[in-house]
Amino acid sequence: MMTKLMGGFFKPSAIYMEKIPISGISEEKRAPFITLVDQILDLKKSGGDTTVLERQIDKMVYELYELTPEEIALVSGNA
Repeated sequence: MMTKLMGGFFKPSAIYMEKIPISGISEEKRAPFITLVDQILDLKKSGGDTTVLERQIDKMVYELYELTPEEIALVSGNA
């Protein structure tokens, strides 16, 4: 059982975290993520809006994990 903390939050435990699927990707597939993150960091330094770039990363992650529209709605908070 997970430990419940103040405010109703749970303390993560390694036995549960080991079950989370983490996709390993090649350097070639990783490069677009790095480019977008660098652009986001530069924009944040200058106070720019990063919303569009962040949505691009979200979409790339959904494709990487081959999420269904229902799963995308769930993780994006639109369920």
